[in-house]
Amino acid sequence: MDNGAEHEAETASREPPQRRAQIGNLAVVLILLAAAVAATWAWRQAGHQSLEADSQRAGAETQRDRAQQRLAMAATTANGLVLDLANKFCNAGGMPAAAIKGILDQAFELQDQLIGSVESSPDLRQGHADALIAATDTLLAIGETQSALASATHALEIDRDLLAQQPDSTDLQHDVALAYNKVGDVQLAQGHQSDALQSYQGGLAIIESLAKYDPGNAGWQRDLAATYNKAGDMEAAQGHLPDALQSYQSGLAVAESLAKSDPDNAGWQRDLSVAYNKVGDVQLAQGQPPDALASYRASLAIRERLAKSDPGNVGWQRDLSVSNEKVGDV
Repeated sequence: MDNGAEHEAETASREPPQRRAQIGNLAVVLILLAAAVAATWAWRQAGHQSLEADSQRAGAETQRDRAQQRLAMAATTANGLVLDLANKFCNAGGMPAAAIKGILDQAFELQDQLIGSVESSPDLRQGHADALIAATDTLLAIGETQSALASATHALEIDRDLLAQQPDSTDLQHDVALAYNKVGDVQLAQGHQSDALQSYQGGLAIIESLAKYDPGNAGWQRDLAATYNKAGDMEAAQGHLPDALQSYQSGLAVAESLAKSDPDNAGWQRDLSVAYNKVGDVQLAQGQPPDALASYRASLAIRERLAKSDPGNVGWQRDLSVSNEKVGDV
């Protein structure tokens, strides 16, 4: 090995592991983005050349369809790119927020150009919305709330438009409800509690309808309980304690039903313990210590069982500590 190579290897070995990880993450992202751009250019060129050739011969319509198929493939690739980038950035390990936002902005631009250049199918548009929702989480995590709100709002618009075309689709109804919740999450991060509550209530109305339509769908039931809690959080934060208590108790009823249907599901059991605590918090704030104590003790009993079942689970041990403190405070 020559001196230059030795110096380069020594320098690399001295790079902090976190820094090397950041560089690796950024390199992978740039490669993905460059590959997507190159593929898009190739598909565009192929489509352009096909259309020129079409004007010289019969079968132009067939060739034009092929060009559109290539562009649709490129648009699908762009949707996947944004989704992959958003998921990767959630675990970027300290990458600068400006770098993350810059790369996502480039991916968004590519995505918009491609989708705008092709006759979008429902599946393609749904992929667009899914990618925007994933990007919302990443942008929110790095503090880019304005961009996150734009991303979530765009996803909601797409989902609502798709639902208008297929009003009987329960999957699309569910997507719209979750998009409302995502918009509410961003509004909450911005400190706009009234707007967040309105968004959560928009999602809640849809999820209530879905849960009533199919009571056996555990996923919808859990979403319903979570949305009740989101609405209750906003109502409590604004001092509307009776409304908050009603929302929390509605969420508690759903959580109880789920936990009873599968007592071995630890996630549902924990959801139930959280619901009891939320109800207890409002009862205490309303000057009802005996009722609050009963709620806290119900939560504590669940958390004692969970902590005993898995002593190595740090999260459950922490939950147990919180419940003991709540009971002790009352």
